[in-house]
Amino acid sequence: MYEISLGLNPQEPKTLPENGQEWQDIRHGILLPMPSTAFDMQMIIREMMSPEWRSRPSAEMLLKKRQLLSDDERKILGLNMALDAQMVSSSSGLEAFVSVLVVIYHTLLTSYVHTALCLFIATI
Repeated sequence: MYEISLGLNPQEPKTLPENGQEWQDIRHGILLPMPSTAFDMQMIIREMMSPEWRSRPSAEMLLKKRQLLSDDERKILGLNMALDAQMVSSSSGLEAFVSVLVVIYHTLLTSYVHTALCLFIATI
């Protein structure tokens, strides 16, 4: 991931240093600037490459990071947050719950139909 964030091709041999000062810097958590990578992604990469293994996030922690979620997972997360907000502000939690379920249903249905259409068009 570090190679890609630097704009390097991981398929090319020896894209990262094998030894020397650059290699030592990477091992000590001193990473080159990543101008083509969003700041929040840079922070995740830095966490993942921490010299201290206890500071590195687990796979489970990474899978919960909003920046690493798929578009569908982000939509669902946003809808869950909307549900929580509506349930707190609404006098009828059941009404809020049902309205958010309808939104989730339409969001997932739209995503499914879009995927099915893309697959259909690809087969033509």
